[in-house]
Amino acid sequence: MDKEGISSIKVVISGVIIGYIAATIMFVIYGIILGSTSISEETIPMIVKVILAVTIFISGLMSAHWIHNRGWLYGTMAGLIYIIVLLVLSAVFVKGFQVSLNTFAYVAIAILIGALGGILGINI
Repeated sequence: MDKEGISSIKVVISGVIIGYIAATIMFVIYGIILGSTSISEETIPMIVKVILAVTIFISGLMSAHWIHNRGWLYGTMAGLIYIIVLLVLSAVFVKGFQVSLNTFAYVAIAILIGALGGILGINI
């Protein structure tokens, strides 16, 4: 692999790390809001999905913005890496984790959201 390819992968991984940092911040804020207000815990699944979508989008956006070309490709890579890391961590740490049809749907959605972020990322 040439230097440009290795550099691009490093940038995509940096974008994914930025996405995970953003997710952590958003989850902490949501936890504080959840604990200090009367918001129902029933909102947790929806908020988790929204935060994941937003942070995957951010990962794709930042990756493509830093690379400045082929935004759809680097956004797709960022979305795929983001969701694979999440699935591996889930398999290791979540008791009873199982891969299902929904898992494949989440992977496809993550790829699409990352690609969208990448497409928009080269234009900002």
